[in-house]
Amino acid sequence: MASLIFGILGGILFAVIFGFVALSQIKKRNQKGRGMAIAGLVLSVVWLLACGAGVAISALNQPDRDADGTVTEEGTVSSVELKLGDCLKKLPAEGVVKAVDVVPCSQAHGAEVYAVFNLSGSTYPGSDTVIKQSEDGCTERVDALSAEAQKDDTLEVYYLYPHTSLVWNSGDHSVSCLVGSETKQYTGSLRK
Repeated sequence: MASLIFGILGGILFAVIFGFVALSQIKKRNQKGRGMAIAGLVLSVVWLLACGAGVAISALNQPDRDADGTVTEEGTVSSVELKLGDCLKKLPAEGVVKAVDVVPCSQAHGAEVYAVFNLSGSTYPGSDTVIKQSEDGCTERVDALSAEAQKDDTLEVYYLYPHTSLVWNSGDHSVSCLVGSETKQYTGSLRK
């Protein structure tokens, strides 16, 4: 029964251990429960296949980058993996952003990372302070944009920052400054 329960919950290792122990005990003692032990083992295999498929899909969806780190083929990256000069297919939705779609800047895109910097401090200063420091830091770095981009009224500045103390304590203090538009697509870099 333990093998079946862990198999359902995704406890692969425990399901396998309990399944094999149960099968050997059932055989020696001529007891019932063989079907549940086998079901737990089968569910473990299903979980392994699902995890493997998830990893494979994730690996296939990663963007290609050249030696300089420039995106050469589109893909999806974690928001903390964004690099200076990355172009995003579209602006991320408001709220917590975990992943974004990046494309080569030569393709139509809705936003670009024009600056990346780290917030200082060892302890999480609180959401309001992080937002204020992120906004101020991105505003200070607007001069990295081309003159045309600075004059474009459809462009707005956005920023991705560590949203919670949990993220902060994991070591992510980075802010990615984005410039983009919800209504317009761009081709080429918006930076100088």
